[in-house]
Amino acid sequence: MSNSKQNNNQNNNHNNHNSNHKWINQLRLLPSKPNSNDFLKLEYLEVNLNNSRKLINNLNELSKNTNDYLDNLNLQVNGNLVQIKHIEKELDWLPK
Repeated sequence: MSNSKQNNNQNNNHNNHNSNHKWINQLRLLPSKPNSNDFLKLEYLEVNLNNSRKLINNLNELSKNTNDYLDNLNLQVNGNLVQIKHIEKELDWLPK
């Protein structure tokens, strides 16, 4: 696969991955009863929600980086296999 096709595939995968989790950034907390003064609880929950968003985003980034690394590794391995097959064909004339 050419580098431009690979980059396009990686960008598409990244965009799809991000669009699958857009709802995370849209989460908001509302008081259960506006007159109950439970805003302190809401602030605590909002902090936890923000931490959860950060964790999910970090995991998504880790997943993307891992996939990019594996794609590059596969390209290297496949390139080496092609070279090995070529060398093997070159040496076929030798007696075994």
